[in-house]
Amino acid sequence: MQKKWAKVTFLFILFEFSCSVVLAQEGASGHINLVDWLNTIEEKFETSFSYNRQLLASIEIKQSNCASLNDCLDMVSELVPITFEESGANNYLVLPIRETIQFKVIDRETQESITVILAKINDVRSDYLLPDKDVFSLSELFWTDSIEISSTFYSSFKIQAQVLASNPKVQLAPEPILLGEVVIKDYLTNGVDVNLSDHSMRVSMKNMSLLAGETDGDILNLLKSLPGIRTPDGKPGNLNFRGSTFDQTMILYDDVPIYHTGHYFGAISPYNSSAVSDIEIHRNTPPAKWGGRVGGVIRMETSTPNIDSAEYELAANTVYAGAGFAAPIVKNKLGVSLYARSSYPGDFLSPKLQAFSVLNFQGSKIDANTNDDFETLDEFNIKFSDVISKVAFAPNDKNLFELSYVNVSNEFGFEFRRPQVRTGDNENVNLDNKGVSGKWIGEFGHNTRVSLNLTSSSFDLLNEFEEIQNGQPSVNSKFINQLLDTRFGLELDQDISEKASLNVGYSLVDHTIKFHNQLNAQPLTSITREAQIHSFYSSLKANWGESLVANLGLHGDYYEPTNEVFIDPRVSLSYRISNFLFLKSSAGRSHQYIYQRSNNDFNDFRVSNQFWFLANEREHPMEGYRGMLGVLRDKGGWLFDVEFYANRTNNVVQEITVGNPEVGVLKSMGMDVLLKRQWTNFQSWISYSLSQVKTNFGIKEFAYYDQPHILNLMTIWNLNKWNFAMSWSFASGMPVIIPILNPSDPNSNGQTTIDTPYSRRFPNQHQLDFSATYQFWKKPSSKSGVVGFSFLNLYNQENIINIFQVNPRVDYPYRYGIGFAPNIHVKISF
Repeated sequence: MQKKWAKVTFLFILFEFSCSVVLAQEGASGHINLVDWLNTIEEKFETSFSYNRQLLASIEIKQSNCASLNDCLDMVSELVPITFEESGANNYLVLPIRETIQFKVIDRETQESITVILAKINDVRSDYLLPDKDVFSLSELFWTDSIEISSTFYSSFKIQAQVLASNPKVQLAPEPILLGEVVIKDYLTNGVDVNLSDHSMRVSMKNMSLLAGETDGDILNLLKSLPGIRTPDGKPGNLNFRGSTFDQTMILYDDVPIYHTGHYFGAISPYNSSAVSDIEIHRNTPPAKWGGRVGGVIRMETSTPNIDSAEYELAANTVYAGAGFAAPIVKNKLGVSLYARSSYPGDFLSPKLQAFSVLNFQGSKIDANTNDDFETLDEFNIKFSDVISKVAFAPNDKNLFELSYVNVSNEFGFEFRRPQVRTGDNENVNLDNKGVSGKWIGEFGHNTRVSLNLTSSSFDLLNEFEEIQNGQPSVNSKFINQLLDTRFGLELDQDISEKASLNVGYSLVDHTIKFHNQLNAQPLTSITREAQIHSFYSSLKANWGESLVANLGLHGDYYEPTNEVFIDPRVSLSYRISNFLFLKSSAGRSHQYIYQRSNNDFNDFRVSNQFWFLANEREHPMEGYRGMLGVLRDKGGWLFDVEFYANRTNNVVQEITVGNPEVGVLKSMGMDVLLKRQWTNFQSWISYSLSQVKTNFGIKEFAYYDQPHILNLMTIWNLNKWNFAMSWSFASGMPVIIPILNPSDPNSNGQTTIDTPYSRRFPNQHQLDFSATYQFWKKPSSKSGVVGFSFLNLYNQENIINIFQVNPRVDYPYRYGIGFAPNIHVKISF
């Protein structure tokens, strides 16, 4: 019996082995890897092929005999979407044929169509897609491309292009998502998202769309496009967050604080868009971690240098030229990046720079319309540059060390001469903002993150003036305002559970402000003010169910000069009514200890307008209250967002008369509305702001930059390698504020006031901006190139901003917005 079973077992094993051999032989003769087949053909016909091995490596084809090379190539072209192109004797390029795939996406449970998806091609983000009659389209796809399809409140789904083409229906499974994790993608345009947990905006510069008026991804131009953020005088740097002034907004550039409006007195952004990767923006009450400002928060992070491959960039336009790189030093461990821009040498003034010059120097002796005293402008120099560099070290997956260096530099000078009477004057202004920041970020387990940062920076303003009479210096003055800023921070993020997380931290800020003044041969006079601010903060982010998320926080400051302690509560709430409709609200208080004095004017060229001061017993720290209530709906390519807000800031300092500061109150209230419609390659939106900004310095009146109505219309169109953007803006005129003239001043013609036909407000403002770019090398190529042109104020509208407040000419009293300003920009990356 045992021998019988042994015999049966032996025959069974023999049979299985025989079948395996046969099947293996059939597999080997039936299919072959495409790359192996190409190698075989190369040897058989003594030819060579050039191709992307990674693209073709996973393709299997049915093996068959072919008599000639052409027969073999034709046979494979029928099986796989590739073509063969001769590139020399016995050499062929193997080129993939990319196609458009159409498909539907439905809810697995309800079988209803899903109207908005995000598709990642080979793990690279693409734009949000909208269907045409419930059908989505993806172009330029090859068989082996990996596609990940996702939508808010659904699990993502991965599929290969070949499979999707044969089965064009994707079913997504609903997935419960906590409201604190929900992000409204492409809120304003591609790359601009809104986080519902704290109502912040996050900008990915890599994914951001073209905006009208600029082609170089200008960061300040992006910010002034957001509802509730405006630039009343037309300079991108003079940002106004819902009624707050520039100095009330915190701007951090790789954790280095920025204390000036930008290059060329705020006309040009000092932030290199090629270096910046992400921007965090708070229009409303910021989280508890942020202190020291009563307005908004702008935090820019530069890209972490590549630690696995190198990238290089060259850029130039009619305003500046720049270059940069990011490269590994030790692969997968240590990397470095450096990006720099500079104005052109000499006295080159492009049409756009000329428009900026007119904007900056209106009403001054440099303005040809007001200069009657001097005949020749012998010298006029504009120089600016910025450098941002970062070193990153990642010893493992749990730790990251970063060291950043920022240097923003501006030089301006002019010289007038009137040789007939041997008179003249010259002035030079240097403005520098530089700093170094170091950071360590560590992860402990899966739930704990710790960060440590140290920053040292300085803001230096130097003004030198000389007046010549009878060939000899009659007035010689030198003034320096220096601000030293040192910061230390320690922060802990702890995930308490899946629904709650805790953020706690401590920071120390040390301010030193120095004023140096020298007139003629008199001794140098110096004033130094110092202050330390110790801050503690704690914030709890909690999800209640799947419909409510709250951020509850406290920020505490100890201000050493006045020995005061301030405890500021912060709260933000979001509630989900449905998967497409959300309620939101925030409220809080904050304090500010360093500030600029307001003077009812936009004159950045006036050096004293740039001075910074520290709060003291007479001028107490500013105290700001902010509140917001809103609703947001995002469905099927339509987005509607409305926010009502009310803000109040106490202890604002105004200095209309030099040496006579006044302390008062700034109030703002209003409504910001955004309505956006997005198609696959086209998007358009309208934003409207209704607001009122008032001050009270003994008299209640409208703030000098108050504009009750602001309307913006924007369209963006992506057409293959072309991108177009156009915007039209409308704004109410600003209040008419007439300065008191000095009859003895030559500009006054003996008058004590200015005769103007405008009583309450200046005329309404409007302008049209346009941009276009062409991508002549298209990703995923190893190199990319873009050329673009832009026009600010395309029809050259003359918009009156205000009346000059210091020694205006009675026959030329008005400040105007920017005129027609064209630009051309080229950028190459490789």
